[in-house]
Amino acid sequence: MDKLVRSCKDAIRFMALDQSLKALDQIHICSGFDKYSRVYRMTNENLNALNKIIDVKGKDVLTVCGSGDQYLNFILRGAENVDVFDINVLTEYYLILKITAVLVLPLTEFRKFFIGCETLRPCTERSFFDSNIYSKISPYLPPHVRMFWDIIYSENEKSLTDYSSSFINFIQSGFNFSYLLPGAYKKLQILLERKELPKFYECDLLDIAKVTKGPYDIAYFSNIFDYVYSDDIKLREAKVFLEGIRNLLKTDGCFVNYEFDALKNEKYLETSFEISTFTFEGQNSSIYFNDGAFVYRKK
Repeated sequence: MDKLVRSCKDAIRFMALDQSLKALDQIHICSGFDKYSRVYRMTNENLNALNKIIDVKGKDVLTVCGSGDQYLNFILRGAENVDVFDINVLTEYYLILKITAVLVLPLTEFRKFFIGCETLRPCTERSFFDSNIYSKISPYLPPHVRMFWDIIYSENEKSLTDYSSSFINFIQSGFNFSYLLPGAYKKLQILLERKELPKFYECDLLDIAKVTKGPYDIAYFSNIFDYVYSDDIKLREAKVFLEGIRNLLKTDGCFVNYEFDALKNEKYLETSFEISTFTFEGQNSSIYFNDGAFVYRKK
């Protein structure tokens, strides 16, 4: 428990530091990923398109934790087991908060708490992480997670409720999450009731094959690959890394890399994996070309 208290206080110090430096170094603060980094409130990935590419029903899945939406999406799609990993330890607390919220809140209150509006229509005013709604969730949180969020709310609630939060990265998604629809939300509640909380691995992508147990049918790495391997020298190292991933996957397993600019990473295809590429409408169409996914399947 002492370790948790230290973790909470470290997170709070991070938030205070982030707020003080934001005006001086906005780009650096917003782009960093570390042990205590911002948490994505909702994913900006097109999960509906991803669902048409990979079938997780009855499968063992490993996914990045992030906003937690990938986990919820895979559970809703019938995955047998979903483990999560992230270099950012705060994502675990956020994921459990979101899972518990699904279990105890009606859909309208879940929407209000996480997307700032009870409907999926555009709102002129948004209010996130309402403390009154949190009070309905907190009694059902595991003790260590409740302690974490109670400390956050008592010490730094402003960073949760401000739109310019240092704790939550307020990425707006233009895609409807299927679990935010009434029928799907009810189904997700039933599925989560049958599941234990996911296994969380605190690790960087580079260490994923060493830390996780596996084997998995599907490993979903989001777009982390872009941050790890961003130049030709590192791409040569990537080939070694990709071979290490083989031991993480079942015989017919695959891993998936999401791309926010599907046309830029054709050089990633030089591996001994069998690669399938897919393109689809992207969230940031005014900035990038179409989004896409690379599916790396063991030969």
